Amino acid sequence: MIARAETVFSFSHLTLQEYLVAQHIVDNNLIDSLVETHLEDEQWREVFLLVAGLMRQGADALLLTMEQRVRALFQGDRLGQTLAWAEQLVQGSPSKDGLLEKQTEALALILALARARASTRAMVSARGSSLAEFRLYEHALDRANLRVNALAAVLLRGNVNASAGARIRARTRIRHSQGPDLCASARALVLDLDYVQELEIAQVFQGWPGRALLSQLREQREAFLETTLVGQRDKILRGAIALWLDSLAFPFGLEAFELEELRALSRFLEGVKFIAQCKQAAVRVSPDTWLALEARLLTMG
Repeated sequence: MIARAETVFSFSHLTLQEYLVAQHIVDNNLIDSLVETHLEDEQWREVFLLVAGLMRQGADALLLTMEQRVRALFQGDRLGQTLAWAEQLVQGSPSKDGLLEKQTEALALILALARARASTRAMVSARGSSLAEFRLYEHALDRANLRVNALAAVLLRGNVNASAGARIRARTRIRHSQGPDLCASARALVLDLDYVQELEIAQVFQGWPGRALLSQLREQREAFLETTLVGQRDKILRGAIALWLDSLAFPFGLEAFELEELRALSRFLEGVKFIAQCKQAAVRVSPDTWLALEARLLTMG
């Protein structure tokens, strides 16, 4: 302990402070207040994980309260249609990943494609927004999109598997080797041929024509790298995004998404991932509670 002022002392080590806060929350049954106030606060992430571990009778109440809060983020017809599309896309796919993992992969991919399309100069201009204004929005989504394909791997296992790590390394190579116009992770993903191959091999999506898409995107990528004209690159990116959407049989155009809806999707995916991390940190969670939560979370059932 260190003296902050006369008769005022505090613990200098943040981890100890977080542990004592978590113990106080558990002892005084302050779960509702914790979730309501701090669910999306990065500085409280460790407290949530500690609370999950300290709930010796089971962390069911914490996970269910988090679920209610996360589901409240995801309202509206387009977002509901997007969830239904993701469920249909992965249903019955040969991948050994869990249904929730596969659906999260699909949703994270759509988020990246929507962000990539929205960040083209043509779309920024059409929305009547300045590039400076849009950069503020783009920054708000950066963290989620930099990890877009790690979400599914983290979701139920609490760590990133080799496949997700390979995807991250592949995107990093593209971002650093092909210049500033591919520095945005979502744009890099659009022309990431390694990612397409990995999705096809993993068979995450049922009946997905990955091989045909790979051939088409290879041509788009070559054309992109052959030009330095911003307008031409934007046109190629929009064409590549259209190829992705056709291959995924996405039910409506990405231009239908409002920026607030993209923010909601990003926050929703982060919330789903965080619920799974808390589940991993818990000493005990009722299997029935988790199965029911898992079934509801990405179907809005």
